[in-house]
Amino acid sequence: MDEENMFTPFDEVNQTKELQILKTMIPYMSKSAQRQMTMMVHYISLMNSMKIISNAPALSVAESESPSDRRISMLNALKKYCTKSEQETIDNILNIFSVLDNVEAYDKAGIFK
Repeated sequence: MDEENMFTPFDEVNQTKELQILKTMIPYMSKSAQRQMTMMVHYISLMNSMKIISNAPALSVAESESPSDRRISMLNALKKYCTKSEQETIDNILNIFSVLDNVEAYDKAGIFK
């Protein structure tokens, strides 16, 4: 797990320098100010998210890959945020999907009929 950069691709386009500055300030504020600042940061982040989703298909891997490829890409992307054990589990799932995809391909080709 890469502790250095825990941003997802969505975070990378959603987070701004200003939001990072505001989030850095929160622990140094009074408890009541922390609540208000946290709400403001999340509101700004939500507004950024809505703007990105309504304006840009750049986040959409779904349109450029087949469902099987999307599944593999998604699981590989998730591994970055997982422990070693969780990564091994994902690798096992990917191997199972690979076998199932091969069985389906062989079935369509009529190899085992």
